[in-house]
Order: sequence, then structure tokens, then C-alpha cells
Amino acid sequence: MAHAAKPEQQAAPFFRRRIVVIAVSVLAMLSAAAAAWMGWRALPEMPVREVVFMNASSTSVAIPFAHLQTAELSRVAQAVEAAKLNALWADLNEVKVVVEQLEWVRHAEVRRRLPDKIEVRIEEHVPFGVWHGIEPPAAKPAALASSADNSANAGASADENSADETVATGGLLINTFGEVFTASLPNMELLVLPVLSGPPASSKEVIVEFDQFRKQLATIERMPREMQLSVRRAWTVKLDNGMTLELGRNDAGQRLQRFTDAYRQIAALQTAGIHVDLRYASGLALRNVARVPNAKAVRVAANLTTPKPGSTDKVSKAGAAKNKTVLPKKKIRKVKPV
Repeated sequence: MAHAAKPEQQAAPFFRRRIVVIAVSVLAMLSAAAAAWMGWRALPEMPVREVVFMNASSTSVAIPFAHLQTAELSRVAQAVEAAKLNALWADLNEVKVVVEQLEWVRHAEVRRRLPDKIEVRIEEHVPFGVWHGIEPPAAKPAALASSADNSANAGASADENSADETVATGGLLINTFGEVFTASLPNMELLVLPVLSGPPASSKEVIVEFDQFRKQLATIERMPREMQLSVRRAWTVKLDNGMTLELGRNDAGQRLQRFTDAYRQIAALQTAGIHVDLRYASGLALRNVARVPNAKAVRVAANLTTPKPGSTDKVSKAGAAKNKTVLPKKKIRKVKPV
């Protein structure tokens, strides 16, 4: 009579088969990895033979670069090819760093195009204006600073009365993102760009305000040509006809609106090259007006806004009926520029 096999004896061959299958699978995987590694190492001769530059703004049709010189790109391509970089192993970040050092390159994206190409998509800087950075002045001795402040406050007639002492630095460019960069432009192109200036880290704020001011001035067919944000955060705008507008620190947009409202009503405001001080609560003033007869400094109380209680900007009925201007008997003391 045959004896039945014990469960332990039946399980032993099954586990041995599983172990053999696992071992064979592991060996196969190791062999495949080794073969792939050896195959990878067997491809050392895949040098980069071509560097292709593309404009990031192009889609299917290649658009030429506006300012980036072909000669500069050719030098980068030659340097990459001379380095005999492997198309598979090349550090693309190194190529990116080299390309972004070119003066008109804002951003570069580098990709492999096997078997032997590297593609570089470049975003150019789009110039918005010429940038003149402003640095704060060196600190004055306490005694001199106190004396200067007292003198300025004693003779001021506007709500913002002391001038900034600032030092312009560099002749850089600012792009449409408000980023300052260094690049060369022909004089003819530089002449059509507005000149902007401001303290460090203020470039983005300046171009935002410039766009707003440009829209407001377009209603009177004028254009801003220069604009400055001082260290004390005061705005000064020079127009295309040479007129300078002092907007001060507060409510610059509202003050500019007051100017545009009065521009067609007051003939004196249409004189090229004058200085218009808008830093008053309810009016404006003209100064250094060489072309306005019989006045070197004319106070124009436009009465376009409701004067504040106790304001010194009084307008007579006769003056309001005639172009809403008043020439005071007593000459107004000049306001120092902000």
C-alpha cells in the first residue's frame, strides 16, 4: 500500500522552482542593465555638430532677431562645437549660461536634438526706454541738514517743497518687464525711447506709471519724453514739447488729470518749455515762463477742484470768469523742484 506524500515534501519542489525563476529574472535584469550601460559607453563619438538658434517668439516660421547679432551667435556655436561636447552627455545648463551672457538675451532655453544637434530658443529684451538709476546723496552733517531744512520750509508755498539731491548712475536700458539691462543701441533708436529714472528696485513701478501717464496725456495729444521718480518718491514728467510737470509725491494721477483738464482752457499752459507745478491742493503754478509776457512766475489758480477749507488758493469772481486765472499782485516765491 503506497504512502501519501507529506505536505512538506510537496511544497519543497514548488519553492525551489520559484527561487530558480526569481534568480533567473534578476540575472536577466542585471544582464540587460549591463548591456545598456555598455551600449551607452560604446557611444562616445556623438559630438555636437550644430547649434540651432531660434527666436522664442516664432512658431512655425523662424522670425529673425531684432537686436541680437548673428556674429555673436556664430561665436557661441563655434565655441560649443570646438569643445567637442557629447550630444548625450553635454551639460545644457552650461550652454544656457553662456548664451544668456549675450547683451540682448533675456532668457534662453536649451534642448537636445539627437543625434548631433543642440537647439537654443532665445527670448530677446524688448527695449522700453533708457534707464538712469538714481542713488541717494551722501548724508549731510546734522547742523547743515537742519539749517537747509529750516530754510526750505520757511520759503515754500506748495505742499511738497524740498528738492532732491540725487546722483544718476549709468546709461542702461529698461525692457517691457521693467528689468534693467545693459545693451548697445544706435543713436537713432535711442532718440525715440523715453528717458526714465528712479531709485534702485523702482524700475517696474516707473514703467507702470509711465504707461498710465501716457494714456492721460494722449487726451491732449501730448507724450511724455522723460520721467523721474526721485528718492523722496516724487514724480517729474517732461513732455514732448519741452514742458516739465512737477507732480510731487501724492496723488500724481489726479494732479496730472487736473493739468489735462486745464490744458485747453488756459492758453499759458500751451507754451512750450514751461514748468508747471501741480503740487498744490486746488490749483497749479507756472514758473520760469520766459515766453509769457509781463511775468516770470505766474500763479494759475485753475479752480478745477474745490479748494480746501482755509486754503490760500483764492480765486476772484472776475478772475474765474476770464480763463479762470488770477495774476496776484504779490509775486509768489518760486518752489524748489522735487
